[in-house]
Amino acid sequence: MFKGNNRKDYHKEGYSHEYYLKNKERYRENLRKWRMKQGEDYYKEEYKKIKEQRKNYQKEYAKRPEVKIRKYNYAKKLTDHYRELIFNMLGNVCKKCGFSDKRALQIDHVNGGGSKQRKQLKSTIKIYKYVLEHP
Repeated sequence: MFKGNNRKDYHKEGYSHEYYLKNKERYRENLRKWRMKQGEDYYKEEYKKIKEQRKNYQKEYAKRPEVKIRKYNYAKKLTDHYRELIFNMLGNVCKKCGFSDKRALQIDHVNGGGSKQRKQLKSTIKIYKYVLEHP
């Protein structure tokens, strides 16, 4: 049986998971005592270090050229997809003059207020989603 800090017996006898299941309360109590010894500040400092490392990694990762290209391509495909859905919903022609070249068509407000909505929604994809949800 597992006694003290003798890890060889712990693993040799195959008690790893079974031991934990049989002795959950004892295990948790020992862990609690160890944490009390370390102090709460120890965990706060470790957490801050890990969080800072993760933040720095994410910043560096986002600067990579292949990541920027991947994000751009994804956003372009998404906006093109929403634009296509909206044009199909609206009939693929200008309501005023009947012009049908998709390269020149744009989504606009009939009664104004577009700049106010653009400021509120802040992104093209959000504007396209709004137009699709509120025809």
